[in-house]
Amino acid sequence: MFIVFEGIDGSGKDTIINKISHWLAEQNVAHITTFEPGNVLGGNVRNIIKEHKKLDVEAETLLFLADRKEHIEHVVKPALKLGLWVLQNRYMLSTVAYQGAKGMSVDTIYELFDKFILLKPNICFLLDVPAEVAYQRIRRRGSKIDKFENITYLTIVRKLYLKYAQDWNCKIVDATQRPDDVYKEIRGVLFPLLDDMN
Repeated sequence: MFIVFEGIDGSGKDTIINKISHWLAEQNVAHITTFEPGNVLGGNVRNIIKEHKKLDVEAETLLFLADRKEHIEHVVKPALKLGLWVLQNRYMLSTVAYQGAKGMSVDTIYELFDKFILLKPNICFLLDVPAEVAYQRIRRRGSKIDKFENITYLTIVRKLYLKYAQDWNCKIVDATQRPDDVYKEIRGVLFPLLDDMN
């Protein structure tokens, strides 16, 4: 079972993944948690992009997709073959939203996915919050604001997330709720899937 959690920065993905992971452990469901972007060519892709601020969007997209290809082949697919559930923070919809907001052709992103990746999630949860709410959360946690995290940009990213969510089997969840309420909503969707294991 490949389960993806999407949403703009500050939407609460880490918190919810941790809660769902704890619940699955209580249900004796073998699983892993993972995230993108991960590591490619010995370095973190996000850090590479931060350090090369003039990198054009096509190069940026290809870096993310190269990282994803490695991650899918060496982390996700092996786990799925072992029968593990995979809880993943970010996937293709993040590339559609974040790089699409910078002008990358969404059609081209889809073509690259079809050519090189070809693994869709069983289910995706889009944790949806307005950009202003997400930005305040980012500031409250004391994180340094980077170029992926300004309100104007996040507003465009959010619109693209919502526009293309259905293509990626995404259920849209109101993440302005309390984290426990978000968790309970997602748990309610996943609970019937446990029957498929029996």
